[in-house]
Amino acid sequence: MKELKNANWRELDARLLWVYSSRVAPASSNAEIRNCEYFSVWRLRRGYVDMGFADGNSCRVEAGSWIALFPGLQKSQLFSPDAEIVSVAFIGRWPDGTNLLKAGEPVIFSSGSEPALEHAVSELCHYVNENIDFNYMHQSAARIFFSTYAHSNVLFWTFIESWYAIMSNKGCSIQLPDDLDPRLRPALSTLRKHHFNQPLPYEQLCRQSGLSRSHFDRLFADQFGQSPKKFCEGICLENVIRLLSSGSISVKEAAFETGFVNVSHFCTWFKRKTRYSPEEYRRFLV
Repeated sequence: MKELKNANWRELDARLLWVYSSRVAPASSNAEIRNCEYFSVWRLRRGYVDMGFADGNSCRVEAGSWIALFPGLQKSQLFSPDAEIVSVAFIGRWPDGTNLLKAGEPVIFSSGSEPALEHAVSELCHYVNENIDFNYMHQSAARIFFSTYAHSNVLFWTFIESWYAIMSNKGCSIQLPDDLDPRLRPALSTLRKHHFNQPLPYEQLCRQSGLSRSHFDRLFADQFGQSPKKFCEGICLENVIRLLSSGSISVKEAAFETGFVNVSHFCTWFKRKTRYSPEEYRRFLV
């Protein structure tokens, strides 16, 4: 494990996307995902899953095993018809979009070998499913009591602590962001709330950073390797995937929630980014 400054840890964006325990739906049992956007941990309670990866490697995960997957993986998954899983999906990244851990091979370990993680997942899954409307985790306007919000986050961070310890022991290394120019910090908050289809609020961004537009664009590209508009598009795609993971939210609602006014344009954009329609992609989320 690596020791970081308290200021660094405060900037970590770690959020639960979903947690559940159920049988794998037939529509999700056979899929190819080009670019997974989140960390995930599965426990096979029954059956198996055959996994294939872009580098040609493959593996079978049997009942009684855990598998931890990283963002950025291109993968195919084929679950047995009787497969049942516990699934946890979450985000862990720095302000510049760098993920907490470097992408690597999937980590597989046997059930019972990591009791702290198993207990943390069990407690988190039980509490979330008993106390939180699934829509709350995907809709920014949904309401929740503070006590429920606080306790669910305590359980989530307990899970993150166990997961991080296992990943470190398995040789996974933390991925630190490049030193962020302090002039860009306020602008990042603005861009994360901005829809990429709308004109960028350069007047506000320049005022926040104290830079001219051309200087801001150059500095942003140097820091993030992409334009501000592309950065906003990546945030939008991530938010759409988060919304689609809720089966109770329609494609139209997901489009409007993320700033699209035309559902057809939304579907065309999403398919260009993922190779799947929103409905197809939703079926593959496990």
